[in-house]
Amino acid sequence: VSQSRYSVAGMVLFKPCVEFFFGVEWVDSISYYVYMIPLFCAQIIYIPLSQSFLAFKKQKMDFKINFMMAVMLLIVLSFAKKINLSAFDVVFCFSMTAFIIMLVGILLTYIAVIKHDSNCY
Repeated sequence: VSQSRYSVAGMVLFKPCVEFFFGVEWVDSISYYVYMIPLFCAQIIYIPLSQSFLAFKKQKMDFKINFMMAVMLLIVLSFAKKINLSAFDVVFCFSMTAFIIMLVGILLTYIAVIKHDSNCY
């Protein structure tokens, strides 16, 4: 629920803030922000949850997720450069790839918590 409020508030408030602080010539930056909203929302969920890997002594899993994210993002950015995507398209591809990886991270965190809870009984 808070993620949806965050994304709606960001979409509503970002444009007036950009126009007020930076001027009308920066309005194009709003499109970049909108493309990044799914990633930001997933990060709001995943980053605090990822601390459970430390609590459950599963740092290798956390490293694997972060390494997978780095590799996948490098692949996407390299491919985007190779096919000469526009800056907007590159940001969109980056955001969606990172968003999907964050969702995988959330799922793996959930599995780690379930396994830890089942070992406690």
